[in-house]
Amino acid sequence: MKTTYKFTLVCGILALTVACTSNTANTDKEHITVDQENVDKTLNTRFNGRIFSVPSPILTMTLLRKIEPTFKASLLNNVSKVDSYQTEYKRALNLGIYGADLGYSSIYMEKKQIMDYIVTVEKITKSLGLESAFDKSFFERYQKHTDNTDSMMHIVSEAFKNADLFLKNDNRKTVSSLILAGGWVESMHFATSLMKNNKNDKELIDRVGEQKQTLQTLIAVLEENNKNNESDQLIQSFRDLKTSFDQILMNYKYAEPTTDAKKHITTLNHDISFDVQSATLNEITEKITKLRTHIIN
Repeated sequence: MKTTYKFTLVCGILALTVACTSNTANTDKEHITVDQENVDKTLNTRFNGRIFSVPSPILTMTLLRKIEPTFKASLLNNVSKVDSYQTEYKRALNLGIYGADLGYSSIYMEKKQIMDYIVTVEKITKSLGLESAFDKSFFERYQKHTDNTDSMMHIVSEAFKNADLFLKNDNRKTVSSLILAGGWVESMHFATSLMKNNKNDKELIDRVGEQKQTLQTLIAVLEENNKNNESDQLIQSFRDLKTSFDQILMNYKYAEPTTDAKKHITTLNHDISFDVQSATLNEITEKITKLRTHIIN
């Protein structure tokens, strides 16, 4: 199975080689950035000078609804499990999971599930000390917009971005990295689950293929923030998953970047293509399922 994925990026998606790094002392010089207002395209975060850009959850969720119009509650992590997550490690990972589940429910306008996951997210964020990001106003705003998918998704994205900033400023990067990891795994769980019945869908295959570099940087982020080695098993599972992603061939075609000297912004204009074999996709699906099981149980 061969699939080609071409795109033009405004400022940044992992620099397409190894994970990108930058010297924080040079922050006033030219840099690669993203338009944070456009959450439909990409989200950007930084760990210890490392730029980490990921496709927006909104983009992924919209694609899932396009491919599979029927809501599948069986794909979600049951809210009844929330009280069983007793450690900060488990709570952080599953906040990422439940956040993605809330997004999935929102994109399908499933009001019962939306309310269930709002309550669950509220409970788990309080246990992590994240009331400032997921405060009363967040839940009130969200409940007022349950008839507007775009508004709900934007509110969720904004809250998670605020939580990320709060955790970093409070020197809790370990928690932030685990939330990020959990959300990534759940998004991949949705994509690979739907791929079982849509193996030839080009857009869905592209969404999986483009995660090759994201996974590499995610591993690095987890390694840098592995508090007391508690993420050893998780990191090993991600490394094992990477061996499958390494089988995806990514072809890079250079195009001259454009620079706005006044704004200190560089726009990357290259093309990327992916060659993905069916056996590789099956292997990735199996490993994502195993990894998610480790997180939610």
